[in-house]
Amino acid sequence: ASRGCPFQCIFCVWPQLMYGGGSYRTRDPVKVIDELEYLVKEYGFKSVNFDDDTFNLGRTRMLKFASEMKRRQLDVPWAIMARADTMDEEILTSLRDAGLYSLKYGVESGCQELVNRAGKKLDLKKVRDIVQLTKDLGIRVHLTFSFGLPGETWKTVRQTIAFAKETDPFSAQFSIVTPYPGSSYYADLENSGRLITRDWSKYVGSSEAVFNTENMSAAELRTAQEQAVSEWRDHTIRRKLAQGFLAAASANLPASPVNEAIILRTSPLPHLMAAIEALKRRYPLVRITVIAQESVYPDLIDEREIDRIISCVDGYLRWDDLTGELRSFIQRERADLFMCLYSSTERSAYCEIEKIIGHSPAPLKGGLTLDGEYWEIK
Repeated sequence: ASRGCPFQCIFCVWPQLMYGGGSYRTRDPVKVIDELEYLVKEYGFKSVNFDDDTFNLGRTRMLKFASEMKRRQLDVPWAIMARADTMDEEILTSLRDAGLYSLKYGVESGCQELVNRAGKKLDLKKVRDIVQLTKDLGIRVHLTFSFGLPGETWKTVRQTIAFAKETDPFSAQFSIVTPYPGSSYYADLENSGRLITRDWSKYVGSSEAVFNTENMSAAELRTAQEQAVSEWRDHTIRRKLAQGFLAAASANLPASPVNEAIILRTSPLPHLMAAIEALKRRYPLVRITVIAQESVYPDLIDEREIDRIISCVDGYLRWDDLTGELRSFIQRERADLFMCLYSSTERSAYCEIEKIIGHSPAPLKGGLTLDGEYWEIK
């Protein structure tokens, strides 16, 4: 639907190498949708992605595109790459009504200073607002981030990871900046002696760092990317379980307040914290006790949502292996809910865990899988 990009990000290869330094050409939306209609009706296309560098420039053109799409009634989902700061509610609503299913916003960093130094001219506060609006309209959001912009430090890395979690898009991508030959960033790195290789096979961004910044080595940039990917994976697991738990809670847990809940830690910590988060959302005043192995105690001690931690032995949990003090606690504690988390759907693997929970006098005892299936333990 368009070619080029008028913005001047120091790392972006297309405006600097391909399209003559910021030129931007658009096509008539009617002709674009003629082609889309041909693909759908003649070839049976089920969806379409527009790979324009920046699809959504020109408010009048966007509204015309949406109007024409609705008029054709093609009824296929489509996706775009866009800038958050050139969106508004009317454009987004019109595009959504015309079938827009998902979009990608480039953010690059959660630090405004780094975004400015990269020449992106993007207001991160506007990004936060537009991402939330896009999500509220039911459009899936994918955000992209890149480590290694001028001024990158471990502090700015943490800001970027935090920004991704706070905005909570449907999906996120974490790359390492690739300074392609011919870009201004490549020239700056070459002139300062910070390029470490001219092996072009390594200029891929997804897993290789080919330069050092002023403050971080190439190895540190790779570590930052790996850390971001790992933390984002944990974040999405936590979000998925929280959503599943809330759905299960609506169907299985009482509407009346749950004041005391006990959770036996039987799955990875992101699962545990997601369940706790969901419990707190459903029952804001609930006090949560976690029974956890001594080895994970240090990871839980600073979690503010946990009111009490009771240590138990490491390893596979069996009722007969618990200390007398812990067995006594489980048998006498008058909680409203006692539950565990199943890491898999193989419930048979949790028979010993269910025996432990079965000794509790709590009126509601159960377990929750990562997919949100709830089992009541009799």
